[in-house]
Amino acid sequence: RREEKRVEENNQAAHIPKGRDLPLWVLIVPLLSLLVLRGADSTRGVYLSLVMFQLFKDASIAPLMFGITAAAELVTMSVMGYVSSKIGEKTTISIGAVVGAMYYTIMSFSQSLPLLYAAHVLYAIFVASLLGVAMAYVQGLMAHRAGLGGSLFMATYGLGNFIGIFAPLLVHDYDQTIFIIPIFLCLAGAALLMFGDRTAQVEKRMMAASLVDANHEVLVAK
Repeated sequence: RREEKRVEENNQAAHIPKGRDLPLWVLIVPLLSLLVLRGADSTRGVYLSLVMFQLFKDASIAPLMFGITAAAELVTMSVMGYVSSKIGEKTTISIGAVVGAMYYTIMSFSQSLPLLYAAHVLYAIFVASLLGVAMAYVQGLMAHRAGLGGSLFMATYGLGNFIGIFAPLLVHDYDQTIFIIPIFLCLAGAALLMFGDRTAQVEKRMMAASLVDANHEVLVAK
């Protein structure tokens, strides 16, 4: 009987799809979240050099900050990948977005140069979650169409540039407080992922339907 039960479980497992392959409409909210987060990210690329020169009249400060971020990313990419394997990709991205909001808060209100330099370690955490973990998340949602998942992520990533570039243009002139805009973008992206994303619920329903179909096929085979 034990052998028969083992064979039955193996037959059921054979009918369960490997990985997730959700309908495209389910991806709207997670992609919108990543679009908003990319907008927050691109704001820094455009305005960091301008704001730092405005504050300190030294053109070498911003390149050094970019260098600090690049060096820190060598560590944070691996760390955030490990964290995502423990707590899940969606939660990891949301944590990264909150850390990004913390970074932009410092950039918006602090004029302490050492603190501004140190803040870029926080930014490296945000970037690691947005680039490495987020791409894996989107591709995982389309396990049987990973190429399409990667293309959707890159299209979203590129479109997010426009948010970061044009949103601050709605404000006349600019100063350090221009980075308040990406604070709200980061928090909005995290909220969309944690409270608006329903991919997990849809995935559970699909898995339950797959189990029912597998059981039915086993019964018919008997």
